[in-house]
Amino acid sequence: MAGPKDALSVADWRSLLRNRRFALYLTSLSAGDIGYAVYAVAAPWLAYEVTGNFLDVGAVLASEFGLYAFSFVAAPVVDRTAEKRKVLIIGYALQAVAATAIGVLALTHRLDLPLLLGLVSAISLVWDFTWSTNNAIPPLLLSKEVLFRANGLSGMVSGGNQVTGFTVGGALILLTGPGGAMVLYGGLNALALVLSLGISTRGSPVAKGTTLEALREGWRSWWSEAHDRPLRSLSLMVAVQGFLAPGAVLLITELASRSLRGAQFTYGVIFTAFVLGGAAVGIALGQLNPRRGVGLLLVVSPVVSAGLLVLTPWLTSSLLGSTVLWFAIGAAMLVFEVCFMVYLQGSSPPELVARSVSNVYFFRGTARAAGSLVLGAAAAMLLPGALADIVAVGLLLVAGVGVVLWGSLRRMTF
Repeated sequence: MAGPKDALSVADWRSLLRNRRFALYLTSLSAGDIGYAVYAVAAPWLAYEVTGNFLDVGAVLASEFGLYAFSFVAAPVVDRTAEKRKVLIIGYALQAVAATAIGVLALTHRLDLPLLLGLVSAISLVWDFTWSTNNAIPPLLLSKEVLFRANGLSGMVSGGNQVTGFTVGGALILLTGPGGAMVLYGGLNALALVLSLGISTRGSPVAKGTTLEALREGWRSWWSEAHDRPLRSLSLMVAVQGFLAPGAVLLITELASRSLRGAQFTYGVIFTAFVLGGAAVGIALGQLNPRRGVGLLLVVSPVVSAGLLVLTPWLTSSLLGSTVLWFAIGAAMLVFEVCFMVYLQGSSPPELVARSVSNVYFFRGTARAAGSLVLGAAAAMLLPGALADIVAVGLLLVAGVGVVLWGSLRRMTF
Protein backbone atom coordinates (compact mmCIF):
# COMPACT_ATOMS: atom_id res chain seq x y z
CA MET A 1 0.00 0.00 0.00
CA ALA A 2 1.11 3.53 -0.73
CA GLY A 3 1.16 5.83 2.24
CA PRO A 4 3.13 7.20 5.18
CA LYS A 5 4.45 3.80 6.24
CA ASP A 6 6.26 3.46 2.92
CA ALA A 7 7.61 7.01 2.85
CA LEU A 8 11.35 7.59 2.76
CA SER A 9 12.73 9.08 5.95
CA VAL A 10 16.40 9.54 4.92
CA ALA A 11 17.13 12.43 2.54
CA ASP A 12 19.65 10.54 0.46
CA TRP A 13 19.95 10.45 -3.32
CA ARG A 14 20.48 6.70 -3.44
CA SER A 15 17.49 5.99 -1.25
CA LEU A 16 15.23 7.45 -3.92
CA LEU A 17 16.41 4.95 -6.50
CA ARG A 18 16.12 2.10 -4.01
CA ASN A 19 12.41 2.90 -3.74
CA ARG A 20 11.13 0.52 -6.40
CA ARG A 21 7.86 2.30 -7.09
CA PHE A 22 9.56 5.67 -7.45
CA ALA A 23 12.15 4.15 -9.79
CA LEU A 24 9.36 2.73 -11.98
CA TYR A 25 7.60 6.09 -11.95
CA LEU A 26 10.84 7.80 -12.97
CA THR A 27 11.30 5.39 -15.87
CA SER A 28 7.81 6.02 -17.21
CA LEU A 29 8.21 9.76 -16.73
CA SER A 30 11.49 9.64 -18.65
CA ALA A 31 9.83 8.36 -21.81
CA GLY A 32 7.20 11.08 -21.51
CA ASP A 33 9.91 13.71 -20.95
CA ILE A 34 11.81 12.72 -24.08
CA GLY A 35 8.59 12.85 -26.04
CA TYR A 36 7.56 16.20 -24.64
CA ALA A 37 11.01 17.62 -25.42
CA VAL A 38 10.59 16.56 -29.04
CA TYR A 39 7.12 18.13 -29.02
CA ALA A 40 8.28 21.36 -27.37
CA VAL A 41 11.03 21.93 -29.92
CA ALA A 42 8.88 20.92 -32.89
CA ALA A 43 5.54 22.62 -32.22
CA PRO A 44 6.64 26.31 -32.31
CA TRP A 45 8.79 25.71 -35.38
CA LEU A 46 6.00 23.75 -37.05
CA ALA A 47 3.63 26.69 -36.54
CA TYR A 48 6.24 29.08 -37.95
CA GLU A 49 6.85 26.77 -40.93
CA VAL A 50 3.13 26.50 -41.71
CA THR A 51 2.41 30.26 -41.71
CA GLY A 52 5.68 32.17 -41.22
CA ASN A 53 3.89 34.44 -38.73
CA PHE A 54 4.99 34.92 -35.12
CA LEU A 55 1.42 35.75 -34.13
CA ASP A 56 0.45 32.24 -35.23
CA VAL A 57 3.31 30.80 -33.17
CA GLY A 58 1.84 32.64 -30.21
CA ALA A 59 -1.61 31.27 -31.03
CA VAL A 60 -0.31 27.69 -30.99
CA LEU A 61 1.44 28.30 -27.67
CA ALA A 62 -1.77 29.88 -26.35
CA SER A 63 -3.87 26.87 -27.33
CA GLU A 64 -1.33 24.57 -25.69
CA PHE A 65 -0.85 26.41 -22.39
CA GLY A 66 -4.36 27.84 -22.20
CA LEU A 67 -5.94 24.40 -22.10
CA TYR A 68 -3.40 23.26 -19.52
CA ALA A 69 -5.18 25.76 -17.25
CA PHE A 70 -8.22 23.48 -17.23
CA SER A 71 -6.34 20.69 -15.49
CA PHE A 72 -8.49 21.60 -12.46
CA VAL A 73 -11.33 19.73 -14.22
CA ALA A 74 -9.15 16.62 -14.57
CA ALA A 75 -7.73 16.82 -11.03
CA PRO A 76 -10.83 15.55 -9.17
CA VAL A 77 -10.84 12.47 -11.39
CA VAL A 78 -7.18 11.87 -10.56
CA ASP A 79 -7.65 12.40 -6.81
CA ARG A 80 -10.62 9.97 -6.83
CA THR A 81 -8.64 7.26 -8.65
CA ALA A 82 -6.70 4.97 -6.32
CA GLU A 83 -4.81 3.21 -9.13
CA LYS A 84 -3.47 6.20 -10.98
CA ARG A 85 -1.74 4.24 -13.74
CA LYS A 86 -5.21 3.79 -15.30
CA VAL A 87 -5.26 7.52 -16.06
CA LEU A 88 -1.72 7.38 -17.46
CA ILE A 89 -2.52 4.48 -19.79
CA ILE A 90 -5.57 6.18 -21.32
CA GLY A 91 -3.86 9.57 -21.50
CA TYR A 92 -0.67 8.40 -23.19
CA ALA A 93 -2.69 6.38 -25.71
CA LEU A 94 -4.77 9.37 -26.81
CA GLN A 95 -1.73 11.65 -26.96
CA ALA A 96 0.04 9.13 -29.17
CA VAL A 97 -2.83 9.16 -31.66
CA ALA A 98 -3.06 12.98 -31.84
CA ALA A 99 0.71 13.50 -32.12
CA THR A 100 1.04 10.92 -34.88
CA ALA A 101 -1.80 12.57 -36.77
CA ILE A 102 0.00 15.94 -36.68
CA GLY A 103 3.19 14.34 -37.93
CA VAL A 104 1.55 12.46 -40.80
CA LEU A 105 -0.39 15.53 -41.91
CA ALA A 106 2.78 17.63 -41.85
CA LEU A 107 4.83 15.07 -43.77
CA THR A 108 2.14 14.78 -46.44
CA HIS A 109 1.82 18.60 -46.66
CA ARG A 110 -1.82 18.54 -45.56
CA LEU A 111 -1.40 20.41 -42.29
CA ASP A 112 -2.81 23.90 -41.96
CA LEU A 113 -3.16 26.20 -38.96
CA PRO A 114 -6.73 25.19 -37.98
CA LEU A 115 -5.78 21.49 -38.01
CA LEU A 116 -2.62 22.18 -36.04
CA LEU A 117 -4.51 24.24 -33.45
CA GLY A 118 -7.18 21.55 -33.12
CA LEU A 119 -4.76 18.67 -32.61
CA VAL A 120 -2.49 20.63 -30.27
CA SER A 121 -5.61 21.50 -28.27
CA ALA A 122 -6.58 17.81 -28.13
CA ILE A 123 -3.13 16.87 -26.83
CA SER A 124 -3.36 19.61 -24.20
CA LEU A 125 -6.79 18.49 -22.99
CA VAL A 126 -5.61 14.92 -22.56
CA TRP A 127 -2.33 16.09 -21.04
CA ASP A 128 -4.36 17.74 -18.26
CA PHE A 129 -5.06 14.22 -16.99
CA THR A 130 -1.58 12.74 -17.43
CA TRP A 131 0.09 15.88 -16.03
CA SER A 132 -2.16 15.94 -12.98
CA THR A 133 -1.49 12.25 -12.39
CA ASN A 134 2.28 12.62 -12.64
CA ASN A 135 2.11 15.48 -10.13
CA ALA A 136 0.01 13.47 -7.69
CA ILE A 137 2.18 10.33 -7.64
CA PRO A 138 5.43 11.46 -5.90
CA PRO A 139 3.80 12.54 -2.60
CA LEU A 140 2.10 9.14 -2.47
CA LEU A 141 5.46 7.36 -2.71
CA LEU A 142 7.77 9.67 -0.75
CA SER A 143 7.82 11.78 2.40
CA LYS A 144 7.60 15.54 1.98
CA GLU A 145 11.14 15.92 3.38
CA VAL A 146 12.62 14.48 0.17
CA LEU A 147 10.31 16.02 -2.43
CA PHE A 148 12.82 18.72 -3.45
CA ARG A 149 15.46 16.02 -3.80
CA ALA A 150 13.09 13.80 -5.77
CA ASN A 151 12.29 16.72 -8.03
CA GLY A 152 16.01 17.36 -8.48
CA LEU A 153 16.63 13.75 -9.43
CA SER A 154 13.67 13.84 -11.79
CA GLY A 155 15.01 17.08 -13.22
CA MET A 156 18.46 15.61 -13.77
CA VAL A 157 17.05 12.58 -15.54
CA SER A 158 14.61 14.84 -17.37
CA GLY A 159 17.48 17.09 -18.45
CA GLY A 160 19.30 14.16 -19.99
CA ASN A 161 16.10 12.96 -21.57
CA GLN A 162 15.33 16.40 -22.93
CA VAL A 163 18.80 16.73 -24.41
CA THR A 164 18.13 13.44 -26.14
CA GLY A 165 14.69 14.65 -27.19
CA PHE A 166 15.91 18.01 -28.46
CA THR A 167 18.88 16.44 -30.23
CA VAL A 168 16.78 13.81 -31.96
CA GLY A 169 13.94 16.25 -32.55
CA GLY A 170 16.33 18.84 -33.95
CA ALA A 171 17.93 16.25 -36.20
CA LEU A 172 14.52 15.17 -37.48
CA ILE A 173 13.57 18.80 -38.11
CA LEU A 174 16.69 19.13 -40.26
CA LEU A 175 16.13 15.81 -42.07
CA THR A 176 12.36 15.51 -42.36
CA GLY A 177 10.98 18.78 -41.03
CA PRO A 178 9.04 19.05 -37.76
CA GLY A 179 6.51 16.47 -39.01
CA GLY A 180 9.00 13.66 -38.42
CA ALA A 181 9.57 14.91 -34.89
CA MET A 182 5.83 14.80 -34.20
CA VAL A 183 5.63 11.18 -35.38
CA LEU A 184 8.43 10.38 -32.94
CA TYR A 185 6.49 12.12 -30.17
CA GLY A 186 3.57 9.81 -30.92
CA GLY A 187 5.81 6.77 -30.60
CA LEU A 188 7.32 7.97 -27.32
CA ASN A 189 3.84 8.42 -25.88
CA ALA A 190 3.18 4.79 -26.73
CA LEU A 191 6.41 3.79 -24.96
CA ALA A 192 5.42 5.82 -21.88
CA LEU A 193 2.13 3.94 -21.86
CA VAL A 194 3.90 0.58 -21.77
CA LEU A 195 6.29 1.69 -19.02
CA SER A 196 3.48 3.09 -16.88
CA LEU A 197 2.05 -0.41 -16.54
CA GLY A 198 4.62 -1.02 -13.79
CA ILE A 199 3.44 1.85 -11.57
CA SER A 200 1.00 1.11 -8.76
CA THR A 201 -0.58 3.46 -6.24
CA ARG A 202 -3.32 1.08 -5.17
CA GLY A 203 -4.35 1.70 -1.59
CA SER A 204 -3.39 5.38 -1.56
CA PRO A 205 -5.79 7.95 -0.01
CA VAL A 206 -8.50 9.13 -2.40
CA ALA A 207 -10.99 11.98 -2.53
CA LYS A 208 -14.45 11.09 -1.29
CA GLY A 209 -17.79 11.69 -2.95
CA THR A 210 -18.64 12.30 -6.58
CA THR A 211 -16.36 14.02 -9.07
CA LEU A 212 -18.41 17.22 -8.75
CA GLU A 213 -18.18 17.09 -4.95
CA ALA A 214 -14.42 16.56 -5.18
CA LEU A 215 -14.18 19.54 -7.54
CA ARG A 216 -16.05 21.75 -5.08
CA GLU A 217 -13.99 20.52 -2.16
CA GLY A 218 -10.78 21.40 -3.99
CA TRP A 219 -11.90 24.97 -4.63
CA ARG A 220 -13.18 25.37 -1.06
CA SER A 221 -9.72 24.38 0.14
CA TRP A 222 -8.17 26.97 -2.19
CA TRP A 223 -10.52 29.74 -1.06
CA SER A 224 -10.26 29.01 2.66
CA GLU A 225 -6.48 28.52 2.36
CA ALA A 226 -6.80 25.30 4.32
CA HIS A 227 -3.74 23.81 6.04
CA ASP A 228 -2.34 27.36 6.42
CA ARG A 229 -1.34 27.60 2.77
CA PRO A 230 -1.47 31.08 1.12
CA LEU A 231 -2.91 29.70 -2.11
CA ARG A 232 -4.67 32.86 -3.26
CA SER A 233 -1.53 34.98 -2.97
CA LEU A 234 0.50 32.25 -4.66
CA SER A 235 -2.05 32.01 -7.48
CA LEU A 236 -1.79 35.74 -8.16
CA MET A 237 1.98 35.67 -8.31
CA VAL A 238 2.26 32.59 -10.53
CA ALA A 239 -0.37 34.10 -12.85
CA VAL A 240 1.64 37.29 -13.35
CA GLN A 241 4.84 35.29 -13.90
CA GLY A 242 2.97 32.90 -16.21
CA PHE A 243 1.92 35.79 -18.45
CA LEU A 244 5.62 36.59 -19.02
CA ALA A 245 6.91 33.01 -19.26
CA PRO A 246 6.17 32.47 -23.00
CA GLY A 247 8.35 35.48 -23.75
CA ALA A 248 11.49 33.36 -23.39
CA VAL A 249 10.39 30.82 -26.01
CA LEU A 250 9.20 33.55 -28.38
CA LEU A 251 12.47 35.42 -27.94
CA ILE A 252 14.46 32.26 -28.70
CA THR A 253 12.37 31.73 -31.85
CA GLU A 254 12.80 35.33 -32.99
CA LEU A 255 16.55 35.38 -32.34
CA ALA A 256 16.97 32.08 -34.19
CA SER A 257 14.97 33.29 -37.19
CA ARG A 258 17.47 36.15 -37.60
CA SER A 259 20.59 34.01 -37.17
CA LEU A 260 23.13 33.93 -39.99
CA ARG A 261 24.24 30.43 -38.98
CA GLY A 262 20.93 28.85 -39.91
CA ALA A 263 17.68 29.35 -38.08
CA GLN A 264 16.95 25.71 -37.27
CA PHE A 265 20.47 24.99 -36.01
CA THR A 266 20.57 28.08 -33.77
CA TYR A 267 17.05 27.41 -32.48
CA GLY A 268 17.96 23.86 -31.49
CA VAL A 269 21.19 24.87 -29.73
CA ILE A 270 19.89 27.73 -27.60
CA PHE A 271 16.56 26.04 -26.82
CA THR A 272 18.46 22.99 -25.55
CA ALA A 273 20.72 25.22 -23.42
CA PHE A 274 17.63 26.88 -21.97
CA VAL A 275 16.17 23.55 -20.88
CA LEU A 276 19.49 22.20 -19.58
CA GLY A 277 19.76 25.20 -17.29
CA GLY A 278 16.44 24.26 -15.76
CA ALA A 279 17.58 20.67 -15.23
CA ALA A 280 20.80 21.81 -13.54
CA VAL A 281 19.04 24.11 -11.10
CA GLY A 282 16.71 21.27 -10.12
CA ILE A 283 19.71 19.31 -8.81
CA ALA A 284 20.94 22.37 -6.90
CA LEU A 285 17.54 22.86 -5.28
CA GLY A 286 17.41 19.18 -4.42
CA GLN A 287 20.70 19.45 -2.58
CA LEU A 288 19.78 22.70 -0.83
CA ASN A 289 16.25 21.45 -0.03
CA PRO A 290 14.91 25.00 0.58
CA ARG A 291 11.67 23.95 2.26
CA ARG A 292 11.78 27.04 4.50
CA GLY A 293 12.76 29.53 1.79
CA VAL A 294 10.24 28.96 -1.00
CA GLY A 295 8.70 32.45 -0.76
CA LEU A 296 12.08 34.19 -0.96
CA LEU A 297 13.11 32.22 -4.05
CA LEU A 298 9.83 33.14 -5.75
CA VAL A 299 10.78 36.82 -5.38
CA VAL A 300 14.47 36.49 -6.31
CA SER A 301 14.01 34.28 -9.41
CA PRO A 302 12.20 36.90 -11.57
CA VAL A 303 14.78 39.57 -10.72
CA VAL A 304 17.70 37.39 -11.83
CA SER A 305 15.79 36.27 -14.94
CA ALA A 306 15.08 39.89 -15.92
CA GLY A 307 18.73 40.88 -15.59
CA LEU A 308 19.83 38.03 -17.84
CA LEU A 309 17.13 38.50 -20.49
CA VAL A 310 18.15 42.07 -21.29
CA LEU A 311 21.58 40.73 -22.32
CA THR A 312 20.27 38.31 -24.98
CA PRO A 313 20.21 40.66 -28.01
CA TRP A 314 23.79 41.76 -27.29
CA LEU A 315 25.20 38.24 -27.58
CA THR A 316 23.50 37.13 -30.79
CA SER A 317 26.78 37.28 -32.72
CA SER A 318 28.36 34.71 -30.38
CA LEU A 319 26.75 31.29 -30.39
CA LEU A 320 28.85 30.21 -27.41
CA GLY A 321 27.92 33.32 -25.46
CA SER A 322 24.24 32.91 -26.31
CA THR A 323 24.33 29.25 -25.28
CA VAL A 324 25.83 30.05 -21.88
CA LEU A 325 23.42 32.93 -21.35
CA TRP A 326 20.32 30.89 -22.22
CA PHE A 327 21.54 28.11 -19.92
CA ALA A 328 21.59 30.68 -17.10
CA ILE A 329 18.17 32.05 -18.07
CA GLY A 330 16.69 28.54 -18.02
CA ALA A 331 18.11 27.98 -14.54
CA ALA A 332 16.88 31.31 -13.19
CA MET A 333 13.37 30.95 -14.59
CA LEU A 334 12.86 27.34 -13.56
CA VAL A 335 13.64 28.10 -9.91
CA PHE A 336 10.26 29.82 -9.80
CA GLU A 337 8.31 26.88 -11.23
CA VAL A 338 10.11 24.17 -9.26
CA CYS A 339 9.57 25.99 -5.98
CA PHE A 340 5.86 26.55 -6.25
CA MET A 341 5.20 23.07 -7.65
CA VAL A 342 7.16 21.25 -4.95
CA TYR A 343 5.56 23.45 -2.29
CA LEU A 344 2.08 22.44 -3.48
CA GLN A 345 3.05 18.76 -3.49
CA GLY A 346 4.62 18.89 -0.05
CA SER A 347 2.01 21.04 1.70
CA SER A 348 -1.09 19.20 0.40
CA PRO A 349 -2.77 16.17 1.96
CA PRO A 350 -2.20 13.10 -0.27
CA GLU A 351 -5.80 12.98 -1.44
CA LEU A 352 -5.73 16.68 -2.39
CA VAL A 353 -2.44 16.99 -4.30
CA ALA A 354 -3.80 16.93 -7.86
CA ARG A 355 -6.50 19.48 -7.06
CA SER A 356 -4.14 21.80 -5.17
CA VAL A 357 -1.63 21.86 -8.03
CA SER A 358 -4.24 22.14 -10.77
CA ASN A 359 -6.33 24.83 -9.09
CA VAL A 360 -3.30 27.10 -8.71
CA TYR A 361 -2.16 26.22 -12.22
CA PHE A 362 -5.53 27.34 -13.58
CA PHE A 363 -4.49 30.94 -12.98
CA ARG A 364 -1.00 30.39 -14.37
CA GLY A 365 -2.23 28.57 -17.47
CA THR A 366 -4.89 31.18 -18.26
CA ALA A 367 -2.36 33.99 -17.89
CA ARG A 368 0.21 32.06 -19.90
CA ALA A 369 -2.24 31.67 -22.79
CA ALA A 370 -2.99 35.40 -22.75
CA GLY A 371 0.73 36.15 -22.55
CA SER A 372 1.42 33.90 -25.53
CA LEU A 373 -1.01 35.89 -27.68
CA VAL A 374 0.06 39.33 -26.48
CA LEU A 375 3.79 38.62 -26.58
CA GLY A 376 3.41 36.75 -29.87
CA ALA A 377 1.87 39.89 -31.38
CA ALA A 378 4.71 41.94 -29.87
CA ALA A 379 7.31 39.59 -31.37
CA ALA A 380 5.74 40.06 -34.80
CA MET A 381 6.13 43.84 -34.56
CA LEU A 382 9.25 44.44 -32.44
CA LEU A 383 12.95 43.76 -32.70
CA PRO A 384 14.37 41.17 -30.26
CA GLY A 385 15.90 43.85 -28.04
CA ALA A 386 12.55 45.55 -27.47
CA LEU A 387 10.83 42.24 -26.75
CA ALA A 388 13.55 41.28 -24.27
CA ASP A 389 13.15 44.61 -22.48
CA ILE A 390 9.37 44.20 -22.23
CA VAL A 391 9.67 40.71 -20.74
CA ALA A 392 12.43 41.86 -18.34
CA VAL A 393 10.37 44.79 -17.05
CA GLY A 394 7.42 42.46 -16.62
CA LEU A 395 9.49 40.06 -14.54
CA LEU A 396 10.59 42.91 -12.29
CA LEU A 397 6.89 43.62 -11.76
CA VAL A 398 6.46 39.97 -10.75
CA ALA A 399 9.07 40.48 -8.05
CA GLY A 400 7.24 43.64 -7.00
CA VAL A 401 4.04 41.65 -6.59
CA GLY A 402 5.97 39.21 -4.44
CA VAL A 403 7.23 42.03 -2.21
CA VAL A 404 3.66 43.32 -1.76
CA LEU A 405 2.47 39.80 -0.91
CA TRP A 406 5.46 39.01 1.29
CA GLY A 407 3.32 38.73 4.41
CA SER A 408 1.66 35.70 2.83
CA LEU A 409 4.62 34.27 0.88
CA ARG A 410 6.85 34.01 3.93
CA ARG A 411 4.41 31.41 5.30
CA MET A 412 5.27 29.09 2.41
CA THR A 413 7.07 26.34 4.30
CA PHE A 414 6.40 22.62 4.53
